[in-house]
Amino acid sequence: MKNWESDLEDLWLSVELNVNNYNKKIALCVVYMPPPVKLDSLQCFLNNVNNVLNIVDDVVILGDFNLGFIDWIRRDDDQHLSPLNYENSLGYSLVDFLSINGLHQSNSFYNADRKILDLVVSNISELTVTKPDDLLSKLDAHHPNMLVSVPVPNAKQLVTKYRSGYNFFRADYEQIKTHLKNINWYDTFRECVNANERLNAFYVVLQSVMDNFVPKYTKKRSKYPAWYSDSLIGALSEKEKFRQRYRKYKNPRDKLTFELLRSRCHTLINNCYNAYKCKIENDIPKNPKAFWRYIKDKRRGESCIPADMYMNDKVVSSGPDIANLFADQFVSVFSQNPTTTYNNTFNRFPGTDSVISTIKFTENQILNKLKLIDASKGAGPDSIPPLFILVVNGYESYPYYADSGVPQGSHLAPVLFILFINDITDQIHHCKYLLFADDLKIYRTITSHNDSALIQEDLDRIEQWCNLNHMKLNVQKCSHIRFTRKKQSNSVSYNIRGLLLETVDEVRDLGVIMDTKVNFRSHIDNIVTKSARLLGFLKRSTRGFRLVRTKIVLYNALVRSHLEFASVVWNPHYAVHSQRIESVQRAFTKHLAWTFGDISSRCPYEQRLQCYSMDTLRNRRLTQDLVFFYKLVNNKLDCGKLIEQIGLRVPHKLPRYPITHLFHSRVSNTNLGVNSPLNRLVSEINSLTKSAPDVDVYYDSMKVFKAQVLESRRSQLTT
Repeated sequence: MKNWESDLEDLWLSVELNVNNYNKKIALCVVYMPPPVKLDSLQCFLNNVNNVLNIVDDVVILGDFNLGFIDWIRRDDDQHLSPLNYENSLGYSLVDFLSINGLHQSNSFYNADRKILDLVVSNISELTVTKPDDLLSKLDAHHPNMLVSVPVPNAKQLVTKYRSGYNFFRADYEQIKTHLKNINWYDTFRECVNANERLNAFYVVLQSVMDNFVPKYTKKRSKYPAWYSDSLIGALSEKEKFRQRYRKYKNPRDKLTFELLRSRCHTLINNCYNAYKCKIENDIPKNPKAFWRYIKDKRRGESCIPADMYMNDKVVSSGPDIANLFADQFVSVFSQNPTTTYNNTFNRFPGTDSVISTIKFTENQILNKLKLIDASKGAGPDSIPPLFILVVNGYESYPYYADSGVPQGSHLAPVLFILFINDITDQIHHCKYLLFADDLKIYRTITSHNDSALIQEDLDRIEQWCNLNHMKLNVQKCSHIRFTRKKQSNSVSYNIRGLLLETVDEVRDLGVIMDTKVNFRSHIDNIVTKSARLLGFLKRSTRGFRLVRTKIVLYNALVRSHLEFASVVWNPHYAVHSQRIESVQRAFTKHLAWTFGDISSRCPYEQRLQCYSMDTLRNRRLTQDLVFFYKLVNNKLDCGKLIEQIGLRVPHKLPRYPITHLFHSRVSNTNLGVNSPLNRLVSEINSLTKSAPDVDVYYDSMKVFKAQVLESRRSQLTT
């Protein structure tokens, strides 16, 4: 395929696989990049690969990239290799390109110099790279032999069982009203001795009414795509009828009719598909579910559950057995019938009985509350017992009960869990702590071995509380991290139930990755990689979309949201990190320009942003910082500990010039301290008040303050 080749040493082939009804067209490339690899050469090749991916879905690239400084490791939760030590322009270009296009590198075999020069890049998840049993060629110490395999999937998928339900839109409500009026409710409830029996009797009557007056239906997946219209389906059926007639009788008139119907079907297919995509594009900004429904329709809702599954030594091959296998696993995590009694629970709350006894409610109050319940979210009032039924591809498991914990999926579950775990902090005597839902962190400044011993004492008390409350801590999910700038620090280990806690170099805390040096490099790499993958998914899923607005809405929701989440905490102060984050939006604006042609994709980034009415991510992070500071000092955020650390600048004498630096930042001798979140916020608000003296952070409303921030930035760009 010479038209696919670039100016480098690359050779392209098109391979078609057709084995056991497994059809796949693969673009195969062999490339060599002579050292030293230049950024322009790498970018030229990657741009060429991007053009090929616009034509072919599956690609395999093999060759010597001569990028041995990149380490490729396999993480526990990922079947593919992840890059490390790629902090330069070449590494960023390659890694970001792989993420955006959904590609992965599969070669893990080092050469004699403990480097990986030969890369196997592909977007085929089944592809594997192994050591060959036989020598395929002469051994080369710098380029070890490898065997690249693309296995043909032969695993059977579990056939979906389509469940029946009630069609309430076609119910005979007049008959239902008549039937309910004629029921003698006194006789129905006469033998019931309590409210539970009356409720069960009512459900029996209600179920009988539904069976008699509400028609049932079985929803099956159509063999036609979702965008097929009735006229198109009829035309296809008519075309097939005349095709069969012509094959049987060889009548020229049947052939002519078949050709006319075929032409009409082609026209209808184009019109129906274009109308379908146009409707989806118009619905996405108003209804985000339309996009995911579109993705589901593209995938045709095929089952991804294998027909044979096993757990421990048990192998099952039917739908109900597979569902029961999952149920067995879920049941194993619940504690059975805790017997501990808490006689002193309410002793700390005097007068509880008198308060509860005065609670009154009326029938109208209950009815009004029931009307406010969203039936599509969580458990309704009828799901009183903690009864769960697991459904796998339409197959139900046996009913099982949650004998411990709090009800899952209901609106009260978070509140109940907070009440359940709230007194765990009473066990923490020596450490400070942070508690959010079930996420508990304890911490203490270590100056001696005695401080470490105090932390261990608090851990022991927490363990005792968990045992008393029948909560079993998963020690494998607990970890210990040490935040320090020292090159060497005391290595102290902690344990729970005698099991050592894993010491980690980074930990995810409420969506933000914290590392031992607190420089957030790992977090930035993570969000850029994740956002690049989502951008690639967005580009592949919206091929053929004609509205710029729709793509921008999807980008803001799926991609930009990850790049800006909690940016007040990790906002980078080094240009290399800021530019790396900005590279994702650069790629998106270039994609918009290349797709819609409103502006040349080679125009500067700032012009593309202006064309599509977008702002740089750096400016957006600055705006978020200032808005956060505004909310903080105006008590719109409940965070007194942060407000305590904000100092006001009070001059000894009243100056003749206006005071522009209203707030005082803490003095620090390191870049980390100078650019810490609070110091950065103070510096940014002081810069704003200096450039825009009319800004009053205490008097202006949020709307006015944000407008002044944007106006100040526009004036700085024009000067």
